[in-house]
Amino acid sequence: MKKIRQKLIKHEKALLLWIPFLIILAAVAVLIPQVTKILDGGRMYSITENIGELVPVVPESQIISEVKVNQELAPQEAVPETVETAEPESPYGWKKNESGKLFYINPDGSHLQGLKYISNKLYYFDASGNCASRIGTDVSFYNGSINWRALKKVGIDFVIIRLGGRGWGSGATLYEDSRFFNNLVAAKAAGLDVGVYFFTSAVNTLEIRQEASLVIDRLRGFSLELPVFFDTELSGNYPNGRADKLSMAQRTELAKQFCTIMEKHGYQAGIYASESYLNDEVNYNALSQYCIWMASYTENNELPSQKYLYDIWQLSDRGRLPGISGYCDINVIFED
Repeated sequence: MKKIRQKLIKHEKALLLWIPFLIILAAVAVLIPQVTKILDGGRMYSITENIGELVPVVPESQIISEVKVNQELAPQEAVPETVETAEPESPYGWKKNESGKLFYINPDGSHLQGLKYISNKLYYFDASGNCASRIGTDVSFYNGSINWRALKKVGIDFVIIRLGGRGWGSGATLYEDSRFFNNLVAAKAAGLDVGVYFFTSAVNTLEIRQEASLVIDRLRGFSLELPVFFDTELSGNYPNGRADKLSMAQRTELAKQFCTIMEKHGYQAGIYASESYLNDEVNYNALSQYCIWMASYTENNELPSQKYLYDIWQLSDRGRLPGISGYCDINVIFED
């Protein structure tokens, strides 16, 4: 009996040692499906601080997605050219004007213009030869798999990533970009500054709250260096898109509501629109307090009209960058 009792005590001690491991295994079994749901962009139905009810998000393959670039913009190619590096004491090469702005002088005395590679780095020069302070791009699942380190290596230092949107058809379906999470994590790992944009077709306050709720939910746990942009444009089926017939006052108010929610949750807020859209479809003065990301595809590297102040200029949807297959958007920032 003594030997049996000793064996039982020995087994009880062994069982006690296993209990913590069994508890951990049970917790992992509960958490793995939730983590997997987040990582694979699965459907989620959370409500963020009573912003608004989230409707189910369906895969992009089940909806008609937006035409990213406004139809009224004429495509302008932006293919970088390589420039020979000038010697330090050469009369051509990098120079500064009286206000301290950088420009680059060609051997013939002219100012460099457009997208150029200099010493394996990418730069953009406007029609006056002024060099942009920063150069970046914006991406969505349409751009496929991206080599982010290749972009960073040539001087792309910021990216604006599509988080999702709402279909402009009668279904008004909310969707998350299928590459959003991967793009966000990989861009940050490569050292790029990141912002996001959301394509809207909301027609009322409830729908704005739904869209904002989706954005806040997907960004939970991530910080951004650039704003969350409210992408407002006419549909690819104009004038039959569900939001195409909104008045200027309605569009402006909905944009302000979205931006207010973003700021409430600690994010910078911005507006993406074409130059003509800012003129004809919204009240620019009522939105100018937010970061303005303006699309304007000018010719010969001319800057957009000075009628509107803007923070980021999308100058082309036909750019070519290492790390991205096919055409991509080119964005630049000119800082004083």
